[in-house]
This record gives sequence, C-alpha cells and structure tokens, in this order.
Amino acid sequence: MKKVFSKLTALLLSVTLIFSCTVVFAEDATGTDIEAYWADAVVDAMAIFIMNNYKFGADEGDLYKNALKEVIAQHPEVLDAALEGMYDSLDEYSTYFTAEEFKSFVENVSGEFCGIGVTIMEFSDGLMVTEVHKGSAAEIAGLKKGDVIISADGTDIRGMEIELARTYIVGPVGTSVTVGVMRDGQHLTFDMVRSVVTTVAGFYQILDENIGYLQLSSFDEHAHEFMAEALDALKDTKSIILDLRYNPGGSLDTLEAIAAMTLPKGPVMHLEYKFSIDNTTIMNDVDGFKNKLVVLVNGYTASAAEAFAAAVQDYGIGVVVGEQTIGKGTMQTVGGILTGGGYKLTVAEYLSPNKRTINGIGVEPDYYVAPKTVDYSDDYFESITYDCVMRIGDTGADVLALEQRLNVMGYSVGVPDTEYDEDTFYAVKKYQESAGLYPYGVLDITTQLSIHSYLQDKEITLDKAFDKAVEIASGDIDEYIKEAIANRE
Repeated sequence: MKKVFSKLTALLLSVTLIFSCTVVFAEDATGTDIEAYWADAVVDAMAIFIMNNYKFGADEGDLYKNALKEVIAQHPEVLDAALEGMYDSLDEYSTYFTAEEFKSFVENVSGEFCGIGVTIMEFSDGLMVTEVHKGSAAEIAGLKKGDVIISADGTDIRGMEIELARTYIVGPVGTSVTVGVMRDGQHLTFDMVRSVVTTVAGFYQILDENIGYLQLSSFDEHAHEFMAEALDALKDTKSIILDLRYNPGGSLDTLEAIAAMTLPKGPVMHLEYKFSIDNTTIMNDVDGFKNKLVVLVNGYTASAAEAFAAAVQDYGIGVVVGEQTIGKGTMQTVGGILTGGGYKLTVAEYLSPNKRTINGIGVEPDYYVAPKTVDYSDDYFESITYDCVMRIGDTGADVLALEQRLNVMGYSVGVPDTEYDEDTFYAVKKYQESAGLYPYGVLDITTQLSIHSYLQDKEITLDKAFDKAVEIASGDIDEYIKEAIANRE
C-alpha cells in the first residue's frame, strides 16, 4: 500500500507543479488575459513535464506542432490566427496576410492605385507621409509631408503592419474616407474622396553654379523612367545632388535599372540567404557612371535607397550627407497560399558592394548634418520689399524670398529660386485657399503680408543638410570624396 501511495503522491505533486506555474504568469493579468496566461502556461508546463518524464522520449517541436494541428483540425477558423502568430515571432518585416488583406496588398503594390495620393512609410505611431502628390485628394484636403496617419474611418491603424494599415485607406474610386493624423502634437481629421493616383517619382532642376538637383521619392516601378529623364536633363551639370530623404525604397529591379544609369560597372549589392549556396551578387554590367553625386539621406531613408547610398560610398563616386539611415537591409519574398491568404517573408540580407552590413545599422553619412529648428526670423531669408505683385513669369529676389518662406511652411515650390513658375503659382494658390484669401495664384501684397504674419510666432526648420550638399556640389567635390574615403578607412 505504501508503494501505491508514493506513486499517487508523485502524480499529485506533478499536477500541482504544472498548475502552480500559472500563478506566476497570471499574477498581473486581468479579465480575458487571465485565460490566455493560464492556457499558455499550462501548455508550456505540460510540454516540459512530458519531455522530462515520458518513458520513450518526446521532441518539444513535435509536441507543439501536434497540438496546433489538433486545434486547427477541430477549429479551422483559427488557422489565420495560428499563421499570424507564426509570422509575428519573426522579424518586423515578415508578416502573414488574411485572404482579404492579401487581395488588397496585391492590388496596391504598383505605382497606380485608388487611394488618397500619398507615399507612406511605416512609423512607430502610424504611417508617416513622406510625399503628398500634386493634385491628389490628400493635397486638396491639406495633408503635409511629415504627417503621421493614425486612423482611417475610425479604425486605429497604429501598430499595424503597413500593408494591412493601407488597406483601410485605399478603396473603390469615388468613395470617401476620413483620415486622422497627428501633426506637431495635434490630432487632425481630413475627409477625402479616393481617386486613381499615379505616383510622381520626384522632381529635378538646375541650381546656381550649374548644380543639378534631383529628388527621388521612391524606387517604385516608375522611378527608373523618371531617373532616365532627369539624368538626361542634368547631364551637363557640374555634379548632382540626389535627395533620398524620406525615400522608403522599392523594388530590386528598379534599383538595378537606376544603378545601370549611375554606378560604375560591378556589384550593386550582395544578397546573403539562409544557406550560403544560395547567395548571389546583383551585378551592374554597364558603366553608368557619369556625374559625381552628393546623396542626401535621413532617418527615413530605407531599403533600396540605403543600398544605393552605400554603393555611392563604396565606389567613391560621391559623398553622403545628412543623418544616419533607418537600417532596413533585408529582402522579402511575397507569395500566396491555398486559402487565399499570403505572406511576406524575409529571405535575405543585403550587403553593400564592399560587403558592408546595412541591416540594423543603416548608412552613416560622410558629413552628418541634422536639420535645425528655430523660432522664425526674417534674418534666415532674403528680405521682402512688399512693393510689387508677383505672378507667373516674374523673376527676382522677392520671388526667392517668398518661395523660401512658402518652402519652410510645407508648400511645394521645388528648390527656392528667383523664378515664379507653375510650382510657385500652385503653392501660392494652396496657401491662399488655406488662409481664406482669393485663390488665384498671384502673390499680391495682401498675400505677402499674410504669409509674413502667419510665420511670426512659428518655429521653422532650417535645411542645413541641403545647404551642406550645395556647398560640396559647388566646391571641389573630389576633395570632399577623398576626405570622406579617408575618414571611413
């Protein structure tokens, strides 16, 4: 009898230990969380108990796999949740899509989609607007670069994967959506009507001293066409400032196409997969190098844009100016499954031509220059005479002075210069609309005074990185490149 009692005691003790573990896990849980903590702790404790005591041995992975199979077999509706849990345990760029989410993702991966007309990137508190496209619903409503979208039609999208979050913003043409954003600590809402939008890849212009400026918004499927046009227009400039700030990256094919126009013959990047036998090098088979580059980057420059900046450094054909990039140095593959759902999985890490690691580190600029926030003062800009009305075709210092002020207010005028062109007209018209003035795109005295009055109690951001880029591009760029290479060694 003593022997039987001892076995019973051991069994009871094991059961007690299994269930006593849950006290630790559930101590701070409340409501339905308690059930989750209990279930998780019981499954873990039971698996440990089996592995430590089962006579014939058991594999931990098999135990969990068989448990999951049984749950899904009895409750097929939890399949999506199980797969989401599987992908959530991986890196931040790997994700699982339900059938509805995957359908929306596939429909919206190209540059043409039915949305509100913004380029976005994932941000800790929502989706950051990196570009507002001209003539789009977003621009008409008043969204600005730097706004962080936090909701769509009342759905909080903070913390969502970018592909899932954007499905709440896009939709059938002609339908309306209310978007909530955070701007300078304020919560604002904007009502918009969705329309078909073709994203604008960027803009270019020739600055003083024959310096080319080229702003590239992304590496989407249309970007290489824009680059070809821009590089042809700027081919006779002394050097080119390539602005990749807020560029979220894009496709590998586009990166290859742009590299063929700008980089020397050789590797563009190295891709390292799980198994070294699969490693590959993306090669540029033609010598596309023609102009020395000053590449502008910041903490929102990501993916293919980072890879390009790193290649410019490695080949010694230019310098990188600004702030450290985000450090997204991985490549994902996308696919669908039988249920209609899909996945995005990180399958490779990419290295620079000289095999420098980018992932988790980013690209360190050769010349670190951060923007400077200051209280508004006329001292930072060209002076305004307030004695002339300006319109399309006019030129002069007053045009430059007003463009400088419109630029820091977030209105798109390109790089401020002395020419009153269509961009200036459009920016003035947008300001007049927002200020309750007659919106006819002419810089009359009333509008000039209104701009002056608006800025008086505001903080503004001075683009010191751009100023440094102009200094380098207009000076002896070869000396700057030599200095940068020496500092990296």
